[in-house]
Amino acid sequence: MSETDRRTEATRFCPGCGNGVQGNPRFCEKCGAGLQQGQAVAPPPPPGASWGGPAPTKTNGLAIASLVLGILWLYWIGSILALIFGFIAKSQIDNSNGTQTGRGLAVAGIVLGLIGIVVPLLAVAAITFLGEEADQQFTEVGDTLGLIVPFVP
Repeated sequence: MSETDRRTEATRFCPGCGNGVQGNPRFCEKCGAGLQQGQAVAPPPPPGASWGGPAPTKTNGLAIASLVLGILWLYWIGSILALIFGFIAKSQIDNSNGTQTGRGLAVAGIVLGLIGIVVPLLAVAAITFLGEEADQQFTEVGDTLGLIVPFVP
């Protein structure tokens, strides 16, 4: 007897695998799942159809990558990639109709990417604009640290 014939002849179906069950066995002969006596189980959907439940959600991989690269920084390359991946992930999540999660991860990656780009640029700008004065202050700090921890050539 073929699988299709079994499904059409049986009045009960295994909740684990959808196999047609004849009589009142305690366990499914195909998957071993326990069967309760008198249990009314709906037949499985036809091949290719879904059960109609909510679609499973998964976390967007680019959102995770954006957050990780934003944390690592990697000499601006990580921050730039964090921004790119974050904006792409945010767009994908918004267009996924609820099947993807991780919007917060993408936003956090974008924020960390911006911080990783802006803070070093501000530091370079401050050193450039302060010029000699900044150099002198860094030298004084270095001299002070040199008194605390002697420099060994």
